[in-house]
Amino acid sequence: MTYIQLFFDALKKININLLACIIFISSLGLLYIPDRYLEILFIQSIKHNHSEELGLATFVSGIYIISIIILKFKIKYDENKFSTKATIERYLKKFCTRDFMSFLIYTYYDHEKQAFESTPINEIFYHDNHIRLLNDFQLIYRTTDYSNFLSEPYNLHPCAVVTLNKYLKKKKLIIDSNKFIFNYLV
Repeated sequence: MTYIQLFFDALKKININLLACIIFISSLGLLYIPDRYLEILFIQSIKHNHSEELGLATFVSGIYIISIIILKFKIKYDENKFSTKATIERYLKKFCTRDFMSFLIYTYYDHEKQAFESTPINEIFYHDNHIRLLNDFQLIYRTTDYSNFLSEPYNLHPCAVVTLNKYLKKKKLIIDSNKFIFNYLV
């Protein structure tokens, strides 16, 4: 192994975020520690001779650290905002009307098990307007099994099944044999 290969292997093992934090703290410390403490450590000449480089190192490493922090928060926010589960819960809380809920109950609710299931009990026909909107909000998806040319089987999304069954357990959705009550904003 040559020295160049050893150097690049060592670079692969270095944590860049940790290195940026070390550079930031040390250069910031060298810039703002009083001269009397630097005289004790015999590094006062570094501060006076290389203050521009220390300021640049502080600035660049600080910008890098701030951008990494912002990026991590943005990724976390995007995961929560744009995940399928969050989209389904947001739709059910804000936009689901009584008509759509009755359609979901009629199509996907199993009265014997008292729970929602993914596979539809009834056939769903092409001309139904509920299908388009529920498909747009990712509550249902088309299966690959085509039963006949008049109807298409649609399944309830697994996250929607979990969410609706959770609403049933928490009594936010109460289904009786003749009627149902749902309170999502509670």
